[in-house]
Amino acid sequence: MRYFPAREREQALVGGRFSGSNFSPAAGFQVLAEIKTAPQRGTWGELKFDNTTPYCWVRYEAPAGSHGNVAEIEFYAGGHKLAGGGFGSAGYLAPGIHWKGAFDRKTWTWFNSNDADGLFIGLDLGDQAATARVLISPGDGVYAQSQTVKMVARMPGGSIRYTLDGTQPTRTKGYVYCGVISVQPGQTVTAMAYKSGMADSAPIGMTAPRGS
Repeated sequence: MRYFPAREREQALVGGRFSGSNFSPAAGFQVLAEIKTAPQRGTWGELKFDNTTPYCWVRYEAPAGSHGNVAEIEFYAGGHKLAGGGFGSAGYLAPGIHWKGAFDRKTWTWFNSNDADGLFIGLDLGDQAATARVLISPGDGVYAQSQTVKMVARMPGGSIRYTLDGTQPTRTKGYVYCGVISVQPGQTVTAMAYKSGMADSAPIGMTAPRGS
């Protein structure tokens, strides 16, 4: 992880944490590393650590009282800089800007939230670190009639689990997919793929409403 301090706010980074989640961009985060010392003014700080768990979502969690103040954040796997869809806490306070400023490659702009606490900036890594999402036919959505459903694990060696009650399956929860299934009125099929050494895929699903 690399980070560049907001102007004259180097100390605001101390206590900031980097974390990862395979549950959602808003929950289930596990702390991976913490900033212990302030970077020098006008220079990048860097944290290196061992991690064997791939994560779908990674984020920087700003320390309490900091207003999120950070100019740039970068996430790496080895020497490879990670890319993905950004997300972060809402709101900003002049002269700073919103969380997107931490990804704008401009060290002279910085995130400055209206709120002082509970702030974060992250990346959705999608299929870079996770098992590819299940290919479901017909596609995910709500259908007016019962459906015969076929699912395919798009990544070689991947397995599929699914539920029929709208809950999210896991590697140990739900039915193991072995062939075509029928989704009846009132049922919601939710499926996920998983593979050893990779994070679980994001869930995908479809519903046949009651009375169809």
